[in-house]
Amino acid sequence: MPTPIEIAHLTLRQRCTGLGIPTLAIDGAGALVPGPHATLADRLVSTAAFVDPLLAAASLWAGQPAPGVAELFTGCHAAPIPVEERRRRNGYTVALAFTPAMLSQPAFFEACSAAGVAHQEAHAALAPIATQTPESIAQLRSFLRWMAVDVAQSADQSEAAGVLTSELSASYEQLDAVYDIGRAIGDLTNPPKFVGATCKRLRAALSFDFVAARFADDPAVTPDLRGTTILNGRSPIRDDEDNEELASRSLGVLMRLTPGRDWSIIEPGPDSPLAPASQTLVQPLIREGRVIGAIIAANKTGSDPAISSHDTQLIHAAGGFVNAYLENSALYLEQKQLFMGTIQAVTASIDAKDHYTRGHSERVSHLSELLARALGLPDREVEWVRVSGLVHDVGKIGVPEAVLTKPGRLTDDEFAAIKRHPEIGHNILRAVAPLGPALPGVLSHHERWDGDGYPNGLAGEEIPLIARIIGLADTFDAMSSNRSYRSALTREKVLAEITRCAGQQFDPKLAPLFVRLDFSGFDALIAKHAGDAPSRQAAA
Repeated sequence: MPTPIEIAHLTLRQRCTGLGIPTLAIDGAGALVPGPHATLADRLVSTAAFVDPLLAAASLWAGQPAPGVAELFTGCHAAPIPVEERRRRNGYTVALAFTPAMLSQPAFFEACSAAGVAHQEAHAALAPIATQTPESIAQLRSFLRWMAVDVAQSADQSEAAGVLTSELSASYEQLDAVYDIGRAIGDLTNPPKFVGATCKRLRAALSFDFVAARFADDPAVTPDLRGTTILNGRSPIRDDEDNEELASRSLGVLMRLTPGRDWSIIEPGPDSPLAPASQTLVQPLIREGRVIGAIIAANKTGSDPAISSHDTQLIHAAGGFVNAYLENSALYLEQKQLFMGTIQAVTASIDAKDHYTRGHSERVSHLSELLARALGLPDREVEWVRVSGLVHDVGKIGVPEAVLTKPGRLTDDEFAAIKRHPEIGHNILRAVAPLGPALPGVLSHHERWDGDGYPNGLAGEEIPLIARIIGLADTFDAMSSNRSYRSALTREKVLAEITRCAGQQFDPKLAPLFVRLDFSGFDALIAKHAGDAPSRQAAA
């Protein structure tokens, strides 16, 4: 009959399977314990490609009081949980965590062959769980250690299955929360969303009235979190729901914290800024050696209002994730700014080949972003519209400057050279993988709704939406600017022309939206660029 600790580890493996975390079991002699192959992942990790390096790693764990995570091969990490009963180690439950790199390793393909599974099928099955990062794996390791201690202590204290099940259930809830938070760490584009989701997940797993994150007004904090308070749950300011009061009191919590400490508990009393009647659990957030924020939980509910080790362990793990996220997000922002700065420099140099078009790409990008927002596109798509507008004319680098700056009408050959710039730009930029979503706007911004455009003669909704947006903005700026062969049209004439050409040159649904845009930002850009091109004048 299985012992309570064996039942606990069996349940743990079932729970991990439910979370999409593959597990294997190793007995006290260091041999693999055969198990059911409930999922395709189970079949793959039971092959020699995974098992052989696992058993080699396990042979080193016997002399380690708390064995750590072992990398079996690139992208495949094994986190052992010792099976211990009455101070005797009887084996291990091993959780396997994968990074995306695992899916391209020779060992993965060997496992597919051994299991008789097509690697495309295996890739599709494992890709959703192969999302870990070094930071999330480190946090998973710490949490599994805590859980192992909890399981061992519960087994030593009581043989009762009910008690053990209760403890395991609490551990599972925490593991589930940590796993959810860890999976979300990969999206570095929206720090407030990640922090808000973390607070929400913590409150769902813990019995607190509220969980909040407070950030200092510090340059080490990403701009969209700097000086903010993110709250999930009921505000602790009972008689005054003023956000400024909440921000002020939570700042008082930050002032108590010092670097180098993990979580702390503020005892109830008149000096407690947020929860005078209950304990307040605080996990500092550290960057560059100083406290830049904190996760705060208080007003615990339930039969036991005291903060427990389960509470402190989970909030500490979450703090580690948030710290790692903030560090990575700051690096991502720096890289993005460098990338965009390089693009802006390149496009500005191309525009500068002709003083009549100086600043053109920046203005088209601005107008395209306005129209995309007016259309109600998601923020991520709006950003790609903006970027595509910025690089839409990069292909003009392949057009002779004499053609670009020629006064008067172009010859047929010269116009043919101009018409090649969308394809030239597309061919240049498709080698830059991060710009993939922007490419349709570069290639197709000179297509027309009636099919008379170039380079491919697309018509109607065959033209990508991003290209229809940029084409409108491009034409507006061209008509609103002086050219070597004509003066700028008035704003009234430009808008009338766009309205007239709706359904011919332009998308008939976009044109009415465009003419109602606020053009004050565009006019400010015209004024900004006027110093570089003295002959340019803002449209009347």
